[in-house]
Amino acid sequence: MNKQQIITWLSEMGIINWEITDELFVNVFGAVNISYKKLTNIPVQFGFVSGDYYCENNQLTSLQGGPIEVGGDYYCQGNQLTSLQGGPIEVGGSYWCENNQLTSLQGGPIEVGGWYSCSNNQLTSLEGGPIEVGGSYYCDNNQLTNLQGGPIEVGRNYYCENNLFKVEPNPNCNIESEFIWD
Repeated sequence: MNKQQIITWLSEMGIINWEITDELFVNVFGAVNISYKKLTNIPVQFGFVSGDYYCENNQLTSLQGGPIEVGGDYYCQGNQLTSLQGGPIEVGGSYWCENNQLTSLQGGPIEVGGWYSCSNNQLTSLEGGPIEVGGSYYCDNNQLTNLQGGPIEVGRNYYCENNLFKVEPNPNCNIESEFIWD
């Protein structure tokens, strides 16, 4: 897209308080809400979004075009994602990617300041997911047989119910509150 096409799309989506860099990255000073728009892709390339970023409940199969860094919460749940590639590297708040078709957490953020939920996907491994989560961590309702590759620090609760565990799994991390697996 050229600069005028980007401006038109931002206007159509109701996105305000933005700047377009020379490289055609869109930085937004505030929140971006492009949820429930029946989007199959994100046609612009966001750089930084200082507030929350909402792209949930569309028909996205890729996070390409989404922001590289989000200051607030990041919501991409309820799409048709099989991968987190193209999503943000840094998320200051919580990260919600549940209710997709994820088979891997590769490409997602390494640190999440708030809560993290990858529940209700098709995950068989937690490899590639965050190593530090400031709030609670949810990986319930997947196809996990162990918790290898999961976070090493969880600031609140660790939820992993309704997976394929035969015995209590070892989360092998520092959990500030409760570990709930059954």
